[in-house]
Amino acid sequence: MVKAKRVTSKVIKFMKNRGFGHIEPAGKADEKIFVHWKEIQTDDRWPSLEKDMVVEFSLEQEEGKGKKPGMWKAINVTRKGGKKINTAAKEKFISGGKKFKGVVDWYNNRKGSGMIKVNGKIPGVKLEEGKLHVERSDIISNDEPPLLVKGESVEFKVVKTDKGAAARVVTGPKGAKIHHPEKAGNKKKKVSKKKTSNTKKKAMKRTKAQKGRGRKRGGNRKTSAMGYFGVGGMPKNEYQWEYDPEAGVEIGLMIPKKYVGALIGKKGAKIKSMKKKTGATIQFGDDDVSYNGTPNNVCALSGTGDSVTKCVQEIAKIIANTAQSLDHKIMFLVPEQFCGTLIGKKGANIKKIIGADKPRKDQVQVRVTDDAIQLPGTSSVNVCSVFGGQKNVARAVEDTVESLGMISQRVLYEQRKKEQQAMMKFMGLGMRARGMAF
Repeated sequence: MVKAKRVTSKVIKFMKNRGFGHIEPAGKADEKIFVHWKEIQTDDRWPSLEKDMVVEFSLEQEEGKGKKPGMWKAINVTRKGGKKINTAAKEKFISGGKKFKGVVDWYNNRKGSGMIKVNGKIPGVKLEEGKLHVERSDIISNDEPPLLVKGESVEFKVVKTDKGAAARVVTGPKGAKIHHPEKAGNKKKKVSKKKTSNTKKKAMKRTKAQKGRGRKRGGNRKTSAMGYFGVGGMPKNEYQWEYDPEAGVEIGLMIPKKYVGALIGKKGAKIKSMKKKTGATIQFGDDDVSYNGTPNNVCALSGTGDSVTKCVQEIAKIIANTAQSLDHKIMFLVPEQFCGTLIGKKGANIKKIIGADKPRKDQVQVRVTDDAIQLPGTSSVNVCSVFGGQKNVARAVEDTVESLGMISQRVLYEQRKKEQQAMMKFMGLGMRARGMAF
């Protein structure tokens, strides 16, 4: 590893719930610098940085692979001058730190955030639908990671932030620490009951099932790469695979041709602006695709899950403004063989996208076509249309991109795994031909 002397720079972004972010290039680093919460010198329970905060740190570059240089990261991060970074102390509690009561409305464990339905009112705070935002870092618990369960009663203090009011110091009734023993208990029970012979049998079944999925999802290269909109991000281990919104994803959209000009703009000005604003890459297909009797173009978006989500939301706004409509509509492309994955078991994913657990005014309409259409030079796809008010569609887009992002990352993983197996088989045949079987 290469180390450099201490340098000073600004924080670009830091995701408190995920525990990492990036700092502006400084010193020898010509690209943004990765920073992890463990490198923050602080007394806070949940170390964090704030956007545009000036910090001092040492640079460390990891060893690269081949000719590619390694990633620069910040270590021993402090305030300028070497002081500890304490962000929690800045906030002042409303009503002198009085505790309020409520019920968990929903909580997303992967994102580490949710909403609490407040009992009654909070002085000086205007609540949207009577709810308050809560983050993982504000849950008082010994669990790792801490989580909330829909419907459970909680107590909390309240602060005002730039984004509105938020819950802090969230506990159970009477200040009890949040704890869900049944989660850990069930997990341990499953492990302890397994005998060696049964474990081996299940492992063999799992391997066969995974091979079966590989044959089903692999197919030819065009089918695996999902044609126009491809895939991105590759997991490290098949047994630990999970969706990573910071890894690459690719999402396909069906755009009515009459709106393409408005999205591209004069001399490409609009599309360049969107790329810069969201960080996603945008590419339109050359061929017209007939859908519902009208010409359309395929639009491929690639980038991180967050950047693609923002880009889709921006595209929905531009289309609505061009159509002079108060409602937003966006059409996602779903590879035919993965429609069931998008819909989910008993329609769970679609219900989430619709917002079935929310009041009717906060829901969207979702329609997935029964019949697939053939895109030029690629496999068949179905169209998933999301329609509703601007705010509701923006929320639904986030859930849809997450589902399609999981599919895109999983498909690439299966594709690369199959290619690797084919290469190993080819190498084995080559060695045997030379009388050196392995």
